Amino acid sequence: MPPPCEQPLWQAELDKRSCSELILKLARALDRCDEVLMRSLFHDDATDDHGYFRGSATEFVDWVLPLLATMERNQHNISNILVNVRGDRAVSEAYFVAYHDWRTQSRPDQDDRGWALSRSLRAARSRLEDRSSHGDI
Repeated sequence: MPPPCEQPLWQAELDKRSCSELILKLARALDRCDEVLMRSLFHDDATDDHGYFRGSATEFVDWVLPLLATMERNQHNISNILVNVRGDRAVSEAYFVAYHDWRTQSRPDQDDRGWALSRSLRAARSRLEDRSSHGDI
């Protein structure tokens, strides 16, 4: 256990790590089209900003799942995760590069591949509700 004077610093680092894991889990949920996991990562009042999509987390899931269903495969790579923790609130921002591979309906023999680049993914407002457990943030 860290000395009492260092405990707030350690707690802030643990909180940042928890928020970073949420972002990585979102990439996993997107790649696997896992609606249950995706919805579990957001609070009811969460927002999402993908640059080309801005809205509530619920609206994001409702928008992105049908889009991903048109693709043969996809892969989301996350980098530059920044988390700002202030008290029981956290705001995060991360960069992502997504690879999307889809086949056109009219020409199933034709492979169309595309890269989706975005300057940032701003994860939803996160609440650090129970710092003693590894529950949802």
